[in-house]
Amino acid sequence: MEKNLYFLGLQLPEDLSEVITAMKEDLAARYGSRHAMKVPPHVTLVPPVRAGGEIDALRGMLPGFAAGIRQPQLELDGFGYFSHARDRVIYIPVNLTRALDELSEKLLRLAGSVLTLPVSPGGRLFRPHITLAHRDLTASAFHLAWPAYRDRVFQAAAPAAGITLFAHDGTRWQESGYYPFAPGI
Repeated sequence: MEKNLYFLGLQLPEDLSEVITAMKEDLAARYGSRHAMKVPPHVTLVPPVRAGGEIDALRGMLPGFAAGIRQPQLELDGFGYFSHARDRVIYIPVNLTRALDELSEKLLRLAGSVLTLPVSPGGRLFRPHITLAHRDLTASAFHLAWPAYRDRVFQAAAPAAGITLFAHDGTRWQESGYYPFAPGI
């Protein structure tokens, strides 16, 4: 059986998603980093994993799981970067609140009950962020883009809308399921 690539992320409210998409479009136009445009703005909770029919079991669990979670507040503050030998990432940091950390751990446990995950609950450093540019951001473009974003002021706070299951279609990430949180903060 063929296995597809999936991941779980926090869906942002539409107005915040639009602001962040505009930043991704700016980085694509000015610095040639278009890869991040292949997925809507999100905060990754469960990293990409290959799955076949077992994804249906997870789909069956997610509505009840999400409905039992109170909407976590997302607090965005400024810009950051990761720079590794072959990958440079410009992102918006999301403050790691207790609610967000607990949500990540619970969701990893749930997903791990039916999928073989590349990380285990408690076994990863969770650094919530929203990626703006990566993979195709060349070293020279990074050295131009990062100074343009480093000192920009950006702050936002909003409740996460829900959990989205994303599936890779071979070209880009598509929403494959949406599971709203219980409203109210």
